[in-house]
Amino acid sequence: DEYNNYHTGLQVKNLLECGKKEFVFTDVGYKERCPVPIIENSQKLEIAVQLAKAGRKVTISDHPSIMQKVKEAYGSLFEYDEMEKVVL
Repeated sequence: DEYNNYHTGLQVKNLLECGKKEFVFTDVGYKERCPVPIIENSQKLEIAVQLAKAGRKVTISDHPSIMQKVKEAYGSLFEYDEMEKVVL
């Protein structure tokens, strides 16, 4: 976990330094391309959270069941855009 947190921090730092103001994250569940709504321990989602808290516009575009879990956990922290088709 300590290394994952360190690596996540490095990724966030690099993304913040790249100058982009808007980001779109897809496939934010715990396992990639899995429609099972498990968002706990998702490193991709943690990066999205940190970017949004740093003032960047972050849109989550994912399977409806996963987006519902993200909305329940994070509310208006993100913009949401439902994926029209998820290929597994």
